[in-house]
Amino acid sequence: PPADPGPGNLRVANDVETGNHFRALGAAPTVSSCGSSPSIGPGTDNGGQVAVGSGTVTACTITFAKAWSSNPTCIVQTKNNASPVSFVALGPSTTSFTVNFSSNNGGGGFWYICQGES
Repeated sequence: PPADPGPGNLRVANDVETGNHFRALGAAPTVSSCGSSPSIGPGTDNGGQVAVGSGTVTACTITFAKAWSSNPTCIVQTKNNASPVSFVALGPSTTSFTVNFSSNNGGGGFWYICQGES
């Protein structure tokens, strides 16, 4: 069996199954360099919804509430349509990732999912 990770943690040697949904709890990350008054919600370091602020916005930086122990894998999809997300750049690192847009996404939004070692 795997070593006991301590109170409030679960470690298993094989698969984990759930009858319904996997739910991640924790503080929301912060969003910056993303127009005027951007927001995240609902959201955690594992995933969420970002409302891009107003103005001309060609990038947004998400800073995790708790650093990962290694770089996570993050997937991003715009809420507006398949474009204007061009790529996720400058990470993801253990502390943040930046979404670059191929055109202005001011007032738009996107969803993200991140998984990795915590």
